Amino acid sequence: CSQGALQTTEIRWKQGYSCCIVMVARGYPKSCAIGHEIHGLDQFEGRSDLVLFHGKTKVSDKKIITNGGRVLGITALADTLEEASANAYKAVREVNFQGAY
Repeated sequence: CSQGALQTTEIRWKQGYSCCIVMVARGYPKSCAIGHEIHGLDQFEGRSDLVLFHGKTKVSDKKIITNGGRVLGITALADTLEEASANAYKAVREVNFQGAY
């Protein structure tokens, strides 16, 4: 989309269900504290059943830190909606930053 080539892109669908939980910073949607290091993101490396979407994050001193309100979108993929939801919430419990909600 950003390069104006959507019409030449093949869209493929994956069977199953997904559940995305958005982690926000305390104070969202109003003023949010920023600059807090995010821990627990290593669980996403090499996984095909978990997808991490960065929202308001940035890299500072080789650390990923919060940079606004909607910080992360943690998404789990599974055969059933119940399993996708359970796996997404499990992943959320392993991610933390000061003021996470």
